[in-house]
Amino acid sequence: MNATQKLLYTKMQTLPFYNFLSELLSNQKISSRKVSQGVIASEEFKTLQRSEVIKKERALNGGWNYVIKKQTEFEMYFKTKFPTPLIKPESAPSKYRATALSVKEQKCERCGYNKNPEILVVHHMDRNRKNGAKENLEMLCPNCHEEEHFLNNDGRFKNKKIKNA
Repeated sequence: MNATQKLLYTKMQTLPFYNFLSELLSNQKISSRKVSQGVIASEEFKTLQRSEVIKKERALNGGWNYVIKKQTEFEMYFKTKFPTPLIKPESAPSKYRATALSVKEQKCERCGYNKNPEILVVHHMDRNRKNGAKENLEMLCPNCHEEEHFLNNDGRFKNKKIKNA
C-alpha cells in the first residue's frame, strides 16, 4: 500500500468518527441510531465515554441520545484530534434544516401532519442540497417526502421500475 492509499484508508476509517463528533458539537446531542457500530466500537469513542465527556441518555421519544457532558474537554479533544476539517466546507452539511425550521411551520406542507415535528424532513424542491434558500425548502412528513421522490423517479427511486398493483 503506497502513501496515498494509506492516507485515503485512514480518512475512510476516520470520517465516520469525525462526522459523529461534528454533529454532536453542532447539535449538542445525536441519536444513538445515527451512530455507526464502527464509531461505537472505536477506542476514541470508549475513551470519551469512560471520561464522561459524552454520555448516553434517554431521549424524549424513548430512544437514546449521546450528549456532551463536558463541553470544554469535548471541544479541546475535537480540535486536537482534527486540527483541520476532513471534508471541504462546500461538501459539509449545510444549515438548511435550521433555516427551514426558523421560517416554516412545524407541519407537513402537503398533508398537514404535525403529531411529531421531529420526524419532519426538509425537502429541496430543486433537488439541489446546496441550495438552502428558504424559498427552495419544504417541510414534509416522511411519507410525503418518499412519495415525492417515488412519483418523480428520483432520489433513491431513480431508475427503479414502478410495479402496477
